[in-house]
Amino acid sequence: MEDKTFFDEGRYRGRVASQALGESSKGNPQFVLSFDLLGRYDTAAAEGLAECEAYERTMWLTITDKTVEFIADDLSALGFTGGSFGRLDPNHTNHQSFVGQEVDVFCEYDVWQDVRRERWRLSSGGGFVVKPLDADKVRTLDALFGSALKPAPAAAADELTKEAAATVVTGDEIPF
Repeated sequence: MEDKTFFDEGRYRGRVASQALGESSKGNPQFVLSFDLLGRYDTAAAEGLAECEAYERTMWLTITDKTVEFIADDLSALGFTGGSFGRLDPNHTNHQSFVGQEVDVFCEYDVWQDVRRERWRLSSGGGFVVKPLDADKVRTLDALFGSALKPAPAAAADELTKEAAATVVTGDEIPF
């Protein structure tokens, strides 16, 4: 397999250099965003952003019925005010430009026609939303699998103390 990757997988900071609304080789509409890399996020770096080669990279966002919701989320993250996909085209009379805007991007590898390539996408810092687990479900989870956690003795005593404190009954609550 041929390898055409230059950058390591991971999260980077970039500045949008250009954008276009066009058509893919398969005839699907696509939004194309090119950006210059400013650095790579690295916890070892003093500012969290390590230097990297300042090459321009491009992401190709093909718009289909299966991808439109993801692309709408990406456009929203960019600050797109909506109304029409046409506004993404620099030739549109009411064009919304992202040029010059700094964005977080993510590089991952993809294999296409036996060639490993970089695939760039917008990074929202996590890329997911987690629905909180309500207290009843946490108790059920603990009842089913809590014994597998085997807390350290000191931690277990602390938890028992917190649980006992939470269940203190006052004289007003005694039913007789």
